[in-house]
Amino acid sequence: MEAWGKYGNNADSTPYPLIAHLLDTAAVSTVLWDSWISNPVRDLIAPLFGSDPRAGIALLAGSHDLGKLDPLFQGQLLMPSSRREKFARFIADLGLPVPNEDLVNEFSKYSQSLRGHLRHEALSAHILERRETPRWACAVIAGHHGRYQSDLSFMQTARIRQHRKTLDDNDWNRLHNHHLSILYEALGVNSGGLRESLPLGYGAVIPILTGLVVLADWFASDEAFVSSAPLEKLQANPRSYLNARTVQAETSLDRYLGRPVHKCGEFKDLFTFEADRPVQEWANEVSHGPGLTIVAVPTGEGKTETALWIHSVRPDLNDGLMFALPTTATADAMFDRIRTFFEDTKALAHLTHGRAILNAFYAESAASPTGICDEDSAYADVDLKTGLRPSSWFSGPHRGLTAPVTVGTCDQVLAASLSHKYLPLRLASLANKHVILDEIHTYDPHQQRLLVRLLGWLGFCRSRVTLLSATLPRQRLIECVDAYLEGWNRFDENAISINNQLADYVYPAVVRTTPEGTLDSVNLTSYRTYVHEIIVQPIKGIDDAFDRATAKLAHDRWDPGKNQRVALIVNTVNRAQRVAHLLREMGHDVLLLHSRMTANQRAEATSKLMGRCGKKAGQGSIMFVSTQIAESSLDIDVDLLITDIAPMSSLIQRFGRQWRHSQNSADGNWVHPSHLQYRSGNPLAIILVSMNDEGRLHDHGHYPYTRAEINKTLNETAALDGGNRTELRIPGDVQAAVDAANVSWNDLVSANDESVGELTNHLARVVSAAQTAKFAGVDASSLAVDWREASHWEDNSTLHQMTVGTLWNDEAVTRMREGETVQVLIYDPSGQNPYALPYFADSIKAVSGKAQIKEILGYVIPVSGVLVRDLRTAAQPLIPSGWENHPSPLIQSLLPIPVASLAGIAELTADGLVKTEMRNK
Repeated sequence: MEAWGKYGNNADSTPYPLIAHLLDTAAVSTVLWDSWISNPVRDLIAPLFGSDPRAGIALLAGSHDLGKLDPLFQGQLLMPSSRREKFARFIADLGLPVPNEDLVNEFSKYSQSLRGHLRHEALSAHILERRETPRWACAVIAGHHGRYQSDLSFMQTARIRQHRKTLDDNDWNRLHNHHLSILYEALGVNSGGLRESLPLGYGAVIPILTGLVVLADWFASDEAFVSSAPLEKLQANPRSYLNARTVQAETSLDRYLGRPVHKCGEFKDLFTFEADRPVQEWANEVSHGPGLTIVAVPTGEGKTETALWIHSVRPDLNDGLMFALPTTATADAMFDRIRTFFEDTKALAHLTHGRAILNAFYAESAASPTGICDEDSAYADVDLKTGLRPSSWFSGPHRGLTAPVTVGTCDQVLAASLSHKYLPLRLASLANKHVILDEIHTYDPHQQRLLVRLLGWLGFCRSRVTLLSATLPRQRLIECVDAYLEGWNRFDENAISINNQLADYVYPAVVRTTPEGTLDSVNLTSYRTYVHEIIVQPIKGIDDAFDRATAKLAHDRWDPGKNQRVALIVNTVNRAQRVAHLLREMGHDVLLLHSRMTANQRAEATSKLMGRCGKKAGQGSIMFVSTQIAESSLDIDVDLLITDIAPMSSLIQRFGRQWRHSQNSADGNWVHPSHLQYRSGNPLAIILVSMNDEGRLHDHGHYPYTRAEINKTLNETAALDGGNRTELRIPGDVQAAVDAANVSWNDLVSANDESVGELTNHLARVVSAAQTAKFAGVDASSLAVDWREASHWEDNSTLHQMTVGTLWNDEAVTRMREGETVQVLIYDPSGQNPYALPYFADSIKAVSGKAQIKEILGYVIPVSGVLVRDLRTAAQPLIPSGWENHPSPLIQSLLPIPVASLAGIAELTADGLVKTEMRNK
């Protein structure tokens, strides 16, 4: 009987030969090399694999499970006795030595960290090391199940070493050699020609290669692929079997994983209009190789089209596309644009964020998310129509980023900077993509530190990265370029600082790295050069007084005789609900949009908003109140903006929602679309500031931002000039205003006694967030240095640190938040509340199908702050037993609460979840 490599969960399952799985994985890896791996990553790893890198990586991937040739695995001796029974005959039929029962019992009591050294991937690395395989290659294999091993220097690990030595000295070693010889014969290689040691600074390549092995292993482990194996060819001719499996893998990967897609043609062919904006003209005139590009131009200048053009003009790079945005709402909106862009192609795509299943894109697929690795299938049929198509392959954990075209929240990208299980697959997926990150000015200090770390990794891999922002502080721009170039130059300590290279940087501009590892900065003109009028409106008081004054101001500015589009963007959900309520009392038909609504409510409100003031909207009036959801990436156009004070970068983003579809001419006059001809003068934004009796910012007038950043925005001459500023020239004043309002350590030098406290508080939060991010992950440079000093797969603490921990159920670990955020599911079995899920709790717990899960998620509300505590207290006694064991992680993560239990806490209305005290005002 042959050693087994896969075994199904059913009692009548047939064991799958290990050698078949090894050859399957080798076959898949060659197809990945040919189709999925980008050219920059190929250039990075090819020199490590000798004259035939394709065969070399196949040998590495094919060797990954050699450690399953171990009595502990073949007999599942460390599993509970009830699970060992079906394996007993296999271990007996092999007729090879088995460790005594005392040793097995001792191993069974080991801690999880020590048990990791007994797992088959650790033994695989040991087997290869004994055969003088380079240690970096052993390290690649050692982490392919999601954990790099911890330091094996403790005294209690002597028994583990003894166990390995025993295998080396008996017939198990013969079995190891036999399987390796079959691999060599099938691949036509001997040792693969692997480079003996990594070049200086190349330790960071190890997790990238591990990620590629993981992907090959997962795909080769799929039930559908396993069941299609022509095992009859295996005994006769391993090479013939490998060739057959390579052909099958190519067909399967094309269907379920896909290939990178790049649209071809002139700019006008791709977008149906000419490259008539300065940043687009620049993009159309220059070449775009691997590297970092930062597009810093005002809102409405065509950044999205510029980024997509940069991606499209280099199909020879064979890189996928990842387009990431700050929120689920903006990601959904961008996904619609990306689908339109690729509508005449045939490419697989994935929308990746916590509620992506709700998107209509998945309505055509009946496939449900599946698991990973040894036991689970991940295939589903997909419709081969023209345009982007879904695949159930991407629905499994950690696999979304492997799609040729991926759109999602920035959290999904920044998670590749956090230590967690299967981090290597995320890093490898991004390394093989053109990563586009939009609205990066919105990143909090924690996210900024994660971004800087990620840029180091992507720079090391020569991956293409495009960062987009209309309001990026110069300090952040420098941090991003420094990090990418550090990786690009392989962490060369003698690399030239970029500060002098940015001496001529003047916004708007494009900053990009060069093939030589230096910097190129191109100053641009702006498509729209105009004056944005500003009124800074101080209002005495907070809460009710502030809300009533806001509503009255909007009411007084409303002209019922005109088709007006008036937007009120406020800083908190409570305030948005109160202001909307007051305006309705005044007789206005108000649209409300904020985060504390059900997913269904938000989707409906967003659709209405786009229909009334989106790019395809016609004539008609609207007044809407929104939180920061409307601040960026939503292509809406309003006449008048009334906004709470916010950091300068956010204010300018809010200004960008005004007159977005109008164009100013060279003589300073405006040209408006036919349905907006009533506009006159210049766009006007009214900025509301809550003041105390002394005429200063109210003690609570800065939330949810820090007092320091709001005071800098309000008081700096280049920002709002103490409330005296009356206009902002676009683009001429933008960079100076953003930089002036950016809080930095230099502010402490000139701080007076009154401001030093708020500055210290702000900077302490920044440092705390950055430190949290620092210790939550591993920089590529750190691994490169540490591997040079401790180059062993089982004795490298930095490598081990990369895979410590698990990833989130939601997106909170990539953001610094004030308190807990919970996804609340409100249900009403009576069906009387039209905004709650009309199910009983036990019915919710019993759901399993994709359609039902999608329906449930439509009623989920994200809740944070004190309200979480109150809702959790009310919900806890009524949570159905076993809820935490629901087969869907999406359902597990929800806090279910019946409508009746909301009494005295909140009420679910057309305005979302409204706190009781707010409802009573």
